[in-house]
Amino acid sequence: MLKVVNQRNAFIIRENDLNQSTIALDTYSYAISNILVGNEETYPTIEIIDGFAEFQFLENTFIAITGNAQIFINGKKIDALWKCLPIKKGSSLKISTSNGSIAYLAISGGFVNNPLGRTPLNSNDEVLEVASPPISQEDLLIEVPARHLPPRYIPPQDPQYLKVVPLSDSRFLPNRCLVSEKDPIKGVSLKPVNKMPLESNILEGDPPPRILTKNDEDLLVLSSPSDESKPLLGVLPRNSFDALLRKPIGSSLSFIAISPSQAIREEERYLNKLNKIKHIINLAVNAIKRGATLVKIRFRNTLYEAWIEELI
Repeated sequence: MLKVVNQRNAFIIRENDLNQSTIALDTYSYAISNILVGNEETYPTIEIIDGFAEFQFLENTFIAITGNAQIFINGKKIDALWKCLPIKKGSSLKISTSNGSIAYLAISGGFVNNPLGRTPLNSNDEVLEVASPPISQEDLLIEVPARHLPPRYIPPQDPQYLKVVPLSDSRFLPNRCLVSEKDPIKGVSLKPVNKMPLESNILEGDPPPRILTKNDEDLLVLSSPSDESKPLLGVLPRNSFDALLRKPIGSSLSFIAISPSQAIREEERYLNKLNKIKHIINLAVNAIKRGATLVKIRFRNTLYEAWIEELI
């Protein structure tokens, strides 16, 4: 269990199916936070967008924080993103995000009694119940050195280009935009800087929720389905939408047009990466249980990790 001491813009979120993800603003970071503590990818987590959350832990546990945030444990700032952390009973935790950044907090076992969707946290000493963890604390303590995201899989926080499928009624898309506002319910507002014509593609059936639409003189990328009758300009594949949500407010971006078939392949590769990461962590866990030692190797400016074990 943990107690909510204070918060702003913090929510408990729970997805049902990552292939149809419409709740988590950054599906990748949401799923990875759960994987790092041994949960299923869709367990309930806490999402913080351009805000903060403070907690006090009422029992020993393990957590993982992903995304972009400053982390303070017992008042001390630590570098602890994208890894599993043991937490002692009585410890305090503060997670702070700014400039539109998003972070996720997963706890071993996940939070209980949370329906699908998004539920705001309360600040008045709300106590959050935690379910029984799928992995024992004794095993997790042994596995901690293996339960982190390898550096090459940590996503950039300020990507410069986003891929989009232009819709058939789109006459133009802006060549360059500024991220002007983020709202967990409505979506992301973009302010066009200049425009360029992009090829149009006709999409069959109902478009997914990650729609690029006109909002007066600005653009709006919807984070959930909407009945508003606004002109639709394009559709962002899941990986581009996640990348957009990671960008700081005030930063710029450019669009690259792709076809519907390309967008489908992009999403498939993106979700398959989660399965690959889960497999890599499981291999690392098995290696450490055999007594292997972690070494880091840099090859052609990329940092790789290898587990070395003695052969008998």
